[in-house]
Amino acid sequence: AKGGSVVLMDTKTGEIISLVSFPKFNPNLRPRNLFKSDPSNSPIFNRAVQGIYELGSVFKIFPVALGLETELIKTDTKFNTHNPIRISGRKISDHKYFGPNLTVEDIIIKSSNIGTVRITQKIGSDNLKKFYRDLGLLNSTTLELPEIKGTKPQQPKKWKNLETATASYGHGIAVSPIHLATAYSILVNGGFKINPTILKKTKKNIQIDQIISENTSKEIRLILEKVVTKGTARESHFGGYGVG
Repeated sequence: AKGGSVVLMDTKTGEIISLVSFPKFNPNLRPRNLFKSDPSNSPIFNRAVQGIYELGSVFKIFPVALGLETELIKTDTKFNTHNPIRISGRKISDHKYFGPNLTVEDIIIKSSNIGTVRITQKIGSDNLKKFYRDLGLLNSTTLELPEIKGTKPQQPKKWKNLETATASYGHGIAVSPIHLATAYSILVNGGFKINPTILKKTKKNIQIDQIISENTSKEIRLILEKVVTKGTARESHFGGYGVG
């Protein structure tokens, strides 16, 4: 790989336990030609914080979480996945045929674009955009690092039908790995709002804003675990631990 990053976060407090960006560099040596071409290829570019990427299918769990929270869907609700969806002249399809329909749970397990868009159409553009904002995906983070300054997610200028559809499966919207870790932490920690921080947290300074209910959070954890045990992330199923 040309580069990569790892974020290890305490889901209940937002504390950053480890933050890694690759390629690395030795600060004791004078780096040469660090910005010879694209600055994002530089070893002093912090991919975990400054890197803004279209992260794709990891976004699919967000509209599902909102749909479950608002009771517009249940995990066993079925959606038509037989034909591609056409929106504003664009065709949205799956990487393979999954059959005439899939349950909400299987839409995530198999990673269906069509199913995710159908769920999102039920939710609506305004609701999805607000949920993304509640998860911290549309604004700069509060992490106490200087490179945070000027790093802001990219989002659609207008959330019309096509933009909303692609944003539901992680395209046309770009965020950092820190943003993603924060949003996932909220989904699995019982639904409580947290902000990423390198400072030690105590119970006194942890926010108690609840974005989704404990019940929805539990359902999300179970779905994410099934993605690993029988879905698209089976290579992450090492045994001995519950992994999502």
